[in-house]
Amino acid sequence: MKAIVPYRFDVPTFDTLCAAGTFGDRKVELLNGLLVMMTSGPAHDNAVTALGDRLEDLLPRTDWTVREEKPVVLSRRWKPLPDLAVVRGPRTHYARRTPGRLDVALLVEVSDKTYPKDSGPKRRAYARRGIPAYWIVDVNRRVVEVYTLSAQGLALNATFTEHQDVPLMLDGTGFGTVAAADLFP
Repeated sequence: MKAIVPYRFDVPTFDTLCAAGTFGDRKVELLNGLLVMMTSGPAHDNAVTALGDRLEDLLPRTDWTVREEKPVVLSRRWKPLPDLAVVRGPRTHYARRTPGRLDVALLVEVSDKTYPKDSGPKRRAYARRGIPAYWIVDVNRRVVEVYTLSAQGLALNATFTEHQDVPLMLDGTGFGTVAAADLFP
């Protein structure tokens, strides 16, 4: 009996499928060449919107762009749709291209049902691509986990409860704090 080997897409093929309307209005991301459906719900959507609004308030738009549920290209077979991405430069830098791994300062995933994927395969993939900072907003446990890139990968730097403020550090510069309580319903 032959083993089943999945077909792994590359980014150009994935882009062609998306442009053809293959997925309709469903949100699909490319993770290690595999097509993965994204999930959401009210608590997830609230956290994404609240954090996106706060990041936009804190960051100068001339230097940073906050992207909500938009793709980043991390490699030939990785084009995730992180819940939030903070990329270097103004929005106009990305009018004709998708940000790549070297553009990314921070990726954020909001977890409700996806914590195992977000803390496992995604975190490891983001580390391998040199993403300097990664947050997991866990709406079930009501915590924000902050990871920073080290020689061992994206290592857990701190966990903030809903009663704490999360410091926003990008490229070694502080930009204020985010009240974790504002992210949870």
